[in-house]
Amino acid sequence: CHLERSCLKWGLLEAHMDNLVFAILVFHAFGHQWPCQIIYHPRKCEGFGLSDGEGVEHLWHGIQHLIAYTRIAGYHLRIYTLDAQFHFVNSENLLKMGTWVQRKYKPLCAKRAENVKELAESGKPLSFLREQWRDPVQTQTRPLPSQSKNKGKVVVEECMCLRRSQKALDKRVKLLQDIIANPAAADYEVTSAEVDLPRVLEDYKTTMNKLRRKENALGATEKKQIHHLVNSSYVNKAMNARALKTRLCERVRSRKFEMDRVERSCRKQRSEQQLNQHTEDSVKRRDPGIQQLAQKYNKLVKEMNDLIVLRRAPRNAIAPPRIEVSDLFKLDIADELWQDIGLNFDEVDVVPRAPPPWLADEKVRQGIRAMLELDRCDEEEERLAVERKAMQSWLKEEWNVVRYTIDKTGMQYFLYYLDGLPTDCIE
Repeated sequence: CHLERSCLKWGLLEAHMDNLVFAILVFHAFGHQWPCQIIYHPRKCEGFGLSDGEGVEHLWHGIQHLIAYTRIAGYHLRIYTLDAQFHFVNSENLLKMGTWVQRKYKPLCAKRAENVKELAESGKPLSFLREQWRDPVQTQTRPLPSQSKNKGKVVVEECMCLRRSQKALDKRVKLLQDIIANPAAADYEVTSAEVDLPRVLEDYKTTMNKLRRKENALGATEKKQIHHLVNSSYVNKAMNARALKTRLCERVRSRKFEMDRVERSCRKQRSEQQLNQHTEDSVKRRDPGIQQLAQKYNKLVKEMNDLIVLRRAPRNAIAPPRIEVSDLFKLDIADELWQDIGLNFDEVDVVPRAPPPWLADEKVRQGIRAMLELDRCDEEEERLAVERKAMQSWLKEEWNVVRYTIDKTGMQYFLYYLDGLPTDCIE
């Protein structure tokens, strides 16, 4: 993830970027943040099939018995030993290519049958699931709000700018309406005003809605002069607390999504148990950072309460409740984490919307998981088909060489060994 970001930012590998796809190894993906996993996890990226990306680890497993020997060997002997071992492992894997394809194909069939069943149980069409998958990718990878020393001042200045724009648009609407209603106006002026009026009215409505959301987020009203809040310490802390709580909610949601694999896993294979254990350890390793974020939020809440007591906050201001750090990961519906008291979380939408299906409907989430797994199964089957075709072409070529040698050679001792080959190996 850092490599691709660096390449895009600094122009590295610019000539090859169109031919590169970046992903994280399956075993290491759960050490990254959830938005990073959505983009770079090989089970969610197109073209990777069911590959785990652990090729280097497999190579290391094939040469790990040389660790003790190469520690005391000289430089040239070490290079020669490793080179010979690499050639040996390569030749062994070539002879076991058919077994490898068969070993990969069996779990592919089992995984496909399992996910076909889950997709049928979800009862959702593929077109709907693909649309629902694009929505969380955009939602959960967008930048989160951050804290700043002048965050309250910036929001107040934005409200003041929007109010000036609203007044200018209001004057423009009245001017156009007067031109249309004036019988002495020229025909071209009336026509131009009739064309411009719907667009100006739409801009006025949009600006008013945005201004109302910003003022509601500040706790202000249209009759109140918000320029008095520019240097308000309470507003600044409230905006920073709002940003902290947004980040905290996203981190807790991401943790829930990451732990979903472990909580719903019922497989008993050793590899699955190791991956689930590694996933759980990686997720819980980030728990102290989430708890520290909650503690920072509680500190801001305490400071907001102190300002209210000292009467240095806006009139009728209410501080939000503290979050119990010990109960942070229980995700009860009545937790303070989901309450917007004192922070006015209606800046995004004046009318609350129902949660999207990918977040609230378990059937949709089940269908999305099954859809992604089936896509990877199709890619894996295509990859195995290419490997099998290449293996068959190689074997056919080798067999033709042997047959040609038998027909053309006159060396009896050589023919003795060639005739000893099984005649049905090509079939």
